[in-house]
Amino acid sequence: MTTVDDLEPGDVLFWSADTSTWRKRLKHFVSWRIQAHGRSPWNHVALYDRDLWADRPVIIEATAHGVQLNPLSLDYDGEVWAGRPDWEPPLYDAWWRAVMWARGRIGTPYGYADIAACLLWDVTGWYPLPATHALICSELVGLALAEGGNVIVPENGVVWTPADIARAVPPNRRLA
Repeated sequence: MTTVDDLEPGDVLFWSADTSTWRKRLKHFVSWRIQAHGRSPWNHVALYDRDLWADRPVIIEATAHGVQLNPLSLDYDGEVWAGRPDWEPPLYDAWWRAVMWARGRIGTPYGYADIAACLLWDVTGWYPLPATHALICSELVGLALAEGGNVIVPENGVVWTPADIARAVPPNRRLA
């Protein structure tokens, strides 16, 4: 088990909602569909950072409210795991570019059209091009990692899923 104190800025956090029963699948419907779309247990990803002014752990994430800087909370109906990108030297420069790029996207709207396109892909196999002015969680993390030099190719060739991020940055430490 890993604690928050073991995390470093630029680490990727992965959430896996508990969708083991139909009741929980209904409660976490969007999470369950994201897991099914990516064929993986992961339904959400974010970048870890530290708020140096308040000396607290924070995450940069894209939620239904857009890209935000939020306090890290492990109070979740499921599991939270962490992975560390394999940054090329110089290490500091790589994670700094990734985190600063993600912080620069705070306030960007959420990519509802991208989520709808993923569902359309699941049903029809056709994927319309996503909007470029909005982000979903895995796009935010995928683009930030690319800014740091860790390029990830989406499986569907268009938009990243939490599963794509997990293939490139394996979540190998469960947070407690």
